[in-house]
Amino acid sequence: ITSGDTVQIHYLKKTKKLTTTLSDAPDIPKQFHDGLVSRVLEKLYARKGMMNETAYWKNEWATMLKAAKQYEGRHRDGSEYSIKQHSY
Repeated sequence: ITSGDTVQIHYLKKTKKLTTTLSDAPDIPKQFHDGLVSRVLEKLYARKGMMNETAYWKNEWATMLKAAKQYEGRHRDGSEYSIKQHSY
């Protein structure tokens, strides 16, 4: 690396923690806020033992999560490539 080289660093920004203050919005794009609601409904229905409703909201959550990962990896870092998402 020489003094004329440019270095680009890619990183993931952590979102702020959600609190009980209802006026605070999460640090995620507005179109994905319903995904958080889906996850909460999935957990609530699971506690009640209502498995059909749990499965429905789990599917909604998974769909929204997939869309969010695609959105995050789609040319938003100023580069000419897309980042392929995968889970560990």
